[in-house]
Amino acid sequence: MVSGDVVSGMSATGVVLIFQPAATVEIFIGSTSSWGSMIRLTDGVNLAFLNGSNSSTNGVTNTMKIFINNTHYLDILSNATAGCWFSGIQIK
Repeated sequence: MVSGDVVSGMSATGVVLIFQPAATVEIFIGSTSSWGSMIRLTDGVNLAFLNGSNSSTNGVTNTMKIFINNTHYLDILSNATAGCWFSGIQIK
């Protein structure tokens, strides 16, 4: 992949979707799911919660500006009734 390429991913219900770019790659995530999903950043050990709990059932799209790389990457936990997804652009 090269700078400017679209990146996206989705998962089934009740699973964790982890997106960790390659070592020299940086990604801008522009939107993620929020239908009962916990959207988090992780370094593989610690978790930073970006949208609160997974009890939300509003079904809206989060339009946060999230920048990730190989050391701080995306971790989304979907609930038992809805999958999760993300969409963004490779910037480096």
